[in-house]
Amino acid sequence: MSRSQQVRADDAANLAPYVAYLKQLRGLQKSFNANDPDDAATAAAHLDGAAYTALRSLVPLSDRRTAGTFFTSSALRSRLVQPYAERIGAGAVVLDPTCGAGDLLLAAAEVLPTAWSNAQVQTVVDQNFRGRDLYDVLAQVTRTRLELFVATRGQPEERHGSSLSGVSWPRLDVRKGDALGESTPYGSADIVLLNPPYTLRSCPAETSWATGLVSLAAVITLDAIRRSRAGTTVAAILPDVLRAGSRYAKWREEVNKLLDVNKVEVVGLFDRWTDVDVFILHGTVRADEKSDESGRGSSMIVGDIPSTSNTADSTVQVLGQVATISIGDVVPHRHDPSFVDKRTPNAVPYITTSNLPIGQSIRDVSESIEWSGRTHKAPFVVLRRTSAPSRGGARLAPSIVRATCGTLAVENHLIVVRPNDGLLKTCEQLAEYLVTSDVTEWLDQAIRTRHLTKRVLMQLPMRGSAGSAGLD
Repeated sequence: MSRSQQVRADDAANLAPYVAYLKQLRGLQKSFNANDPDDAATAAAHLDGAAYTALRSLVPLSDRRTAGTFFTSSALRSRLVQPYAERIGAGAVVLDPTCGAGDLLLAAAEVLPTAWSNAQVQTVVDQNFRGRDLYDVLAQVTRTRLELFVATRGQPEERHGSSLSGVSWPRLDVRKGDALGESTPYGSADIVLLNPPYTLRSCPAETSWATGLVSLAAVITLDAIRRSRAGTTVAAILPDVLRAGSRYAKWREEVNKLLDVNKVEVVGLFDRWTDVDVFILHGTVRADEKSDESGRGSSMIVGDIPSTSNTADSTVQVLGQVATISIGDVVPHRHDPSFVDKRTPNAVPYITTSNLPIGQSIRDVSESIEWSGRTHKAPFVVLRRTSAPSRGGARLAPSIVRATCGTLAVENHLIVVRPNDGLLKTCEQLAEYLVTSDVTEWLDQAIRTRHLTKRVLMQLPMRGSAGSAGLD
């Protein structure tokens, strides 16, 4: 993964310690002997995880976050690139506009036929691979790793002997550059590989699909699609919030107009050091912008999640058909959540993440708040809005608010699910169903962000005994 494309010029100092790794890599390059087992093993490490290990060792986490430098694992990079192996071997031009230390370009080189000679591999990499990175040191690491990779390929007698220093790379176009800059060669690429930075940045002035802070990954990906010619393949590793987050619905509409989405793969955690869930998007740039009269643009990326629309059982209902789903309205930092005497006008019982026990059925709420906005009549089920993808155990943690609690105000970190029949028995059945493995598995496919959305919950299939209107 690579960096912020709107970073200040002096931020390049954040990665200055990484120059030490570049020097180490170049030292190996100069003395490399492909027939030496020790050199071969060292090179293999540098072509895999050593570049990231060195980054984590040399550059503080705060600086890595500022720069957006989190590299792609060998397994994930291979998963992204493998579908295009045949085309890359046939001479497709490959561009990574946020190349970092070169992991995606290395993955592209790795799919070249193993039977090829060293010279054949070098020719393809030299002529057809393109890379840009905002940081010169990372672009140089990418270039050096690609050169080192080529030296390790081919039959032993075809490999370069004791040195790579005399090898000519006249056309290898890997250098410092901004993915959003005019000089990035999208127009000549056949395949654009992306793992852009996930950092938040202010929307560019011309942005029509959002305001305020947005993921830079969204900005770069949409820009890459717009600037690539028709027929270009775009394959991207992106944060799951772009796939399922309500905030990015308009972004998805824009992507849907410009790109034929061929496949969406839900991946899970980016890696064991980075607590971000990701997905892979595969698509082909259209010749003409598509109008979105169908209204499916906002869901084009989440179209592959489990849903009743693509199941053979047409009798299965969804949660939105058997219950009303609402996000709580009280924003704690805007309203004083301290205790208010219940005799005060407009004081209503108030439930929060702090005073609502998980997995229990409550009969009374002691806390109240001055509130004249929307309230919710018990009984109903309450869910925590924050729900990380499962690492074992149930994804949801329901509680039940009984009718004796009356009408309540609800904090906006909670979700109210009120069955249409208004019965406590239905609430109990619903709470039991929501902690089943079927629900957790479905949600892990549908949304892997840290906040549940009303839209996704409304699509949750009510299977088994929960499939009837009354959940009985």
